[in-house]
Amino acid sequence: MDSENRKSKPVSTGDQVTNLVTALEQGQLSAEELAQLDRMIVESDEVLRAYVAHVQDSVQIHRHAKLGSDVLFASPAQGAAETQTQLPAREDRGGYWRVVLGCLAACAACVVLTWCVSQPSTKPINAVLTPARVEEEPPTPRVIQDIYVATLTGTVDCQWTQGSEVPAYGEPLEAGHLLKLEAGVAQVTFNDGAKVVLQGPAEFEMISPGSARLASGKLSALVPMQAVGFRVHTPSAEVVDLGTEFGLVVSDDGHTEVHVFAGEVVVWDPTREEGETEGRHLSENQAVVIGKDAGMQRTMKMDASKFRREITPRLSKAELPPLGVTDYLALWLAADVTVKTDDSGGVIAWRDIAAGDNQSEEDAWQQEIENRPRWVRNGISGLPSIRFDGKSSYLTTTPLLSTESQTLFLVFSRRDVPMSEYAKRQILNYNGPPHALSPFDGTPMRVLQIDDLFHKGIYRARFYAGGFSVGGASSIKPVPPDTPTLLAYRYDTEVNESMLAIDGEIREVNTAPRWKSYTSRKVFGRHPKQDSEMSFFAGDIAEVLIYNGALDEEQMGDVTEYLMQKYSLK
Repeated sequence: MDSENRKSKPVSTGDQVTNLVTALEQGQLSAEELAQLDRMIVESDEVLRAYVAHVQDSVQIHRHAKLGSDVLFASPAQGAAETQTQLPAREDRGGYWRVVLGCLAACAACVVLTWCVSQPSTKPINAVLTPARVEEEPPTPRVIQDIYVATLTGTVDCQWTQGSEVPAYGEPLEAGHLLKLEAGVAQVTFNDGAKVVLQGPAEFEMISPGSARLASGKLSALVPMQAVGFRVHTPSAEVVDLGTEFGLVVSDDGHTEVHVFAGEVVVWDPTREEGETEGRHLSENQAVVIGKDAGMQRTMKMDASKFRREITPRLSKAELPPLGVTDYLALWLAADVTVKTDDSGGVIAWRDIAAGDNQSEEDAWQQEIENRPRWVRNGISGLPSIRFDGKSSYLTTTPLLSTESQTLFLVFSRRDVPMSEYAKRQILNYNGPPHALSPFDGTPMRVLQIDDLFHKGIYRARFYAGGFSVGGASSIKPVPPDTPTLLAYRYDTEVNESMLAIDGEIREVNTAPRWKSYTSRKVFGRHPKQDSEMSFFAGDIAEVLIYNGALDEEQMGDVTEYLMQKYSLK
């Protein structure tokens, strides 16, 4: 909201504000006191400034007393440059957790205030700053950020070298993991989103979320926008992607063939001297062979037929469901189209449907048998659905880019099961492993979550920002159990508006402060870090659509009509 919309009045209750904020930091604020602080912050700029200043002082004290001068909370301007900070072990975890909550609350307040003053909404919303519920779990150090760098996302008739480690479908692969494939085809999806199809015989090593080494054999790579810069090392070359699809062949004598199917790559001599900046650029339909001896290069005819570029054939245009809006499409899951199950009906993978702008296929998978939801033939409105048991079942996508503006649609039916009042029951969470968005290292973060945490059946969508939420909008009234439901949520930073609708009816509108794009795994059916049964969703999900952008009213109407008709919703 604009600062001019606030009531400017002198504050004569400084001690009272300090006491309330201190109680908030220590987790001792009652509901009545929290409401009182809420009102004071909303009604007075001076109170808000005093509140922010107080907690910023707490941050500085905490930095010097606990973290030392070398490990600090990152400011928003520092961004992702400090995402790998490891917090030291500490005995007083309870005290640390309370201070962190206060620090994060201040950061969120600063972000919201800055946005409201500089970017007035086209539709004024009376947004109230309300701290999120406390997560009763210790801080998680960011030591696992780069342990797992890729995932095995497909296998066809694979024969692995005897004595080598045999990976399972959906298994995360750590840096240094070596795949020795004697025959068959394997697909690896890197944490930055690059997808590699490996053809045996081949020897392939994971290096980092954005790089690998092909010692021998053949591969094709599809590199989406968020993974530009992905590189593959071979004995005779270093190939760096500039937004493309390409293939590599490494012969037994170390020669490397580079074939560019689309876009552009740069080929470097791996023996180049430090500081050398000249590489060879190759564009679409170009190819080159590079000898193991430095400087030995010759052009050749690009031959895409040498390569297996897809591990699962894509649906043809005639086979695709008649969805009319595919611009900005980032993820499309439909239980009646492409689901891979085990013999008992457990879902191994819910396949992403490639259509329109969605061409990188971030499947949702579950490797562990006991955690697999069930595919049911007669689910929502008599159509196939994925059934989550509310106890242990969930699915996790491969890494998916999310832009600051988002539009999503969920067709689901909740089951009425006994649960505690504050069970999370999350349908969707944007912070799957390795939990790249974390408040515990000070990195600015926003996690989209959809659940009915506070009141059973009243679904809310919000971006959790480490102590506060932004863009929160709810269904206002409960969604009846065992009832097919279409939930739509749009977060539009261009007009500073978020909106949630149920079955085509807008239920609540809020603000949508600006954020940034990021890549993360999406989790369906549970809170990604809490293992209790209170974290899991009980019910069916039939279809999911996520768009990397804010759809306009006409597009929202088209998608809503398509899903309402398909699932016979009123």
